[in-house]
Amino acid sequence: SLWKELNPREKLSLDAAFFPSGDRLAVAGPDGEIRVWSSASGLLLGVFFQTAPAYRIDISPDGRFLAAVYCSDAAPQGCTDGHVIVWSTGNAARVAEYGAHVAAAVFTPDGRYLALGSRAPDAALRLWDPWERAVVWEAPGDAACLAVSPDGRRIAAGSGSDFSVWRQP
Repeated sequence: SLWKELNPREKLSLDAAFFPSGDRLAVAGPDGEIRVWSSASGLLLGVFFQTAPAYRIDISPDGRFLAAVYCSDAAPQGCTDGHVIVWSTGNAARVAEYGAHVAAAVFTPDGRYLALGSRAPDAALRLWDPWERAVVWEAPGDAACLAVSPDGRRIAAGSGSDFSVWRQP
């Protein structure tokens, strides 16, 4: 049964992610806002803001960081020219930014890397270290959505009718 509606101003939502503790829920919107709600009370706790639409979000396994893909060209087939910002959830400060055709971003289970997927014309899958601001692994492939295995050794990437699983070195 429905527990609570968390969108009193009827804003559109593009993605959502629970914090690992389950006590908060982040909701991304096309207005550039990522709203963080208490999952216990339903109260709005805070907002991260960027001018481009917040298209995809993920929370680090320790809950200390939020990765957001902002995309000004989001279309039904997905984002093709987005950039990712890693925010500190403690003070809403920008920690790192990567801007090269990002369509999706997912933290690895250890929180050390972000798996990044991009669409054409770039069409690549990357492991990015936001703390060192370096790409540590790259493979070709169109990736609009991503998933990282619980052991962090495989990345699944999909786009349209294609889906592939990559084993990490």
